[in-house]
Amino acid sequence: MSVGGLAHPVHRRIRVLLVRQVLEQQAAALLRAAEGPGIDRYHCYVARRLMLLTAGVPETDWPAAHGLATLAATVYRHTCDVLHGKRAFADVPEVLVQEWEDVAARVREAVDRATALRQV
Repeated sequence: MSVGGLAHPVHRRIRVLLVRQVLEQQAAALLRAAEGPGIDRYHCYVARRLMLLTAGVPETDWPAAHGLATLAATVYRHTCDVLHGKRAFADVPEVLVQEWEDVAARVREAVDRATALRQV
Protein backbone atom coordinates (compact mmCIF):
# COMPACT_ATOMS: atom_id res chain seq x y z
CA MET A 1 0.00 0.00 0.00
CA SER A 2 1.07 3.55 -0.50
CA VAL A 3 0.10 7.05 0.55
CA GLY A 4 0.65 9.74 -2.04
CA GLY A 5 2.90 7.39 -3.99
CA LEU A 6 5.03 6.56 -0.92
CA ALA A 7 4.97 3.29 0.94
CA HIS A 8 3.51 3.58 4.45
CA PRO A 9 6.87 3.07 6.25
CA VAL A 10 8.53 5.78 4.16
CA HIS A 11 5.61 8.14 4.69
CA ARG A 12 5.75 7.60 8.46
CA ARG A 13 9.52 8.22 8.56
CA ILE A 14 8.99 11.51 6.74
CA ARG A 15 6.36 12.45 9.32
CA VAL A 16 8.83 11.54 12.09
CA LEU A 17 11.35 13.88 10.47
CA LEU A 18 8.74 16.64 10.39
CA VAL A 19 7.99 16.13 14.09
CA ARG A 20 11.68 16.43 14.88
CA GLN A 21 11.96 19.60 12.80
CA VAL A 22 9.00 21.19 14.58
CA LEU A 23 10.54 20.44 17.97
CA GLU A 24 13.90 21.88 16.85
CA GLN A 25 12.22 25.03 15.52
CA GLN A 26 10.21 25.51 18.70
CA ALA A 27 13.28 24.99 20.90
CA ALA A 28 15.11 27.64 18.87
CA ALA A 29 12.13 30.00 19.21
CA LEU A 30 12.14 29.51 22.99
CA LEU A 31 15.85 30.31 23.14
CA ARG A 32 15.38 33.46 21.01
CA ALA A 33 12.56 34.55 23.32
CA ALA A 34 14.78 34.00 26.36
CA GLU A 35 18.02 35.50 24.99
CA GLY A 36 16.74 37.92 22.37
CA PRO A 37 17.87 38.01 18.75
CA GLY A 38 21.40 36.94 18.04
CA ILE A 39 23.17 33.77 17.12
CA ASP A 40 20.62 31.17 16.14
CA ARG A 41 21.94 27.89 17.55
CA TYR A 42 19.36 25.65 15.95
CA HIS A 43 20.36 22.04 16.68
CA CYS A 44 22.27 22.33 19.96
CA TYR A 45 20.74 20.94 23.12
CA VAL A 46 17.19 20.78 21.76
CA ALA A 47 15.87 18.52 24.52
CA ARG A 48 17.25 20.87 27.21
CA ARG A 49 15.93 23.97 25.49
CA LEU A 50 12.44 22.53 25.46
CA MET A 51 12.51 22.91 29.25
CA LEU A 52 12.22 26.66 28.61
CA LEU A 53 8.51 25.92 28.18
CA THR A 54 8.37 26.17 31.98
CA ALA A 55 10.00 29.63 32.15
CA GLY A 56 7.68 32.32 33.44
CA VAL A 57 4.72 29.97 33.72
CA PRO A 58 2.39 30.68 36.66
CA GLU A 59 2.89 28.32 39.57
CA THR A 60 -0.49 26.69 39.01
CA ASP A 61 0.36 25.89 35.37
CA TRP A 62 3.94 24.78 36.02
CA PRO A 63 3.28 21.02 36.45
CA ALA A 64 1.49 20.85 33.10
CA ALA A 65 4.20 22.92 31.36
CA HIS A 66 6.93 20.76 32.88
CA GLY A 67 5.11 17.60 31.84
CA LEU A 68 4.81 18.84 28.25
CA ALA A 69 8.47 19.89 28.17
CA THR A 70 9.59 16.50 29.48
CA LEU A 71 7.35 14.67 27.03
CA ALA A 72 8.58 16.81 24.12
CA ALA A 73 12.22 16.13 25.06
CA THR A 74 11.48 12.39 25.17
CA VAL A 75 9.74 12.51 21.78
CA TYR A 76 12.68 14.45 20.35
CA ARG A 77 15.15 11.82 21.54
CA HIS A 78 12.98 9.01 20.12
CA THR A 79 12.62 10.73 16.73
CA CYS A 80 16.40 11.12 16.58
CA ASP A 81 16.84 7.44 17.41
CA VAL A 82 14.45 6.44 14.64
CA LEU A 83 16.00 8.74 12.06
CA HIS A 84 19.57 7.74 12.93
CA GLY A 85 18.80 4.02 12.84
CA LYS A 86 19.25 3.44 16.57
CA ARG A 87 16.01 1.47 16.81
CA ALA A 88 15.59 -2.22 16.16
CA PHE A 89 12.60 -1.53 13.91
CA ALA A 90 12.79 0.51 10.74
CA ASP A 91 9.07 1.18 10.62
CA VAL A 92 7.35 3.28 13.26
CA PRO A 93 3.79 2.30 14.19
CA GLU A 94 1.16 4.76 12.98
CA VAL A 95 -0.24 5.26 16.47
CA LEU A 96 3.19 6.34 17.72
CA VAL A 97 3.69 8.82 14.87
CA GLN A 98 0.26 10.31 15.56
CA GLU A 99 1.09 10.67 19.25
CA TRP A 100 4.38 12.39 18.42
CA GLU A 101 2.62 14.73 15.99
CA ASP A 102 0.15 15.62 18.74
CA VAL A 103 2.99 16.44 21.15
CA ALA A 104 4.69 18.62 18.51
CA ALA A 105 1.41 20.49 17.92
CA ARG A 106 0.95 21.05 21.66
CA VAL A 107 4.52 22.37 21.92
CA ARG A 108 3.94 24.72 19.00
CA GLU A 109 0.79 26.09 20.68
CA ALA A 110 2.61 26.52 24.01
CA VAL A 111 5.54 28.31 22.37
CA ASP A 112 3.18 30.59 20.43
CA ARG A 113 1.41 31.51 23.69
CA ALA A 114 4.68 32.02 25.57
CA THR A 115 6.32 34.16 22.91
CA ALA A 116 3.14 36.23 22.47
CA LEU A 117 3.11 36.97 26.22
CA ARG A 118 6.79 37.94 26.21
CA GLN A 119 6.26 40.39 23.33
CA VAL A 120 3.55 42.27 25.23
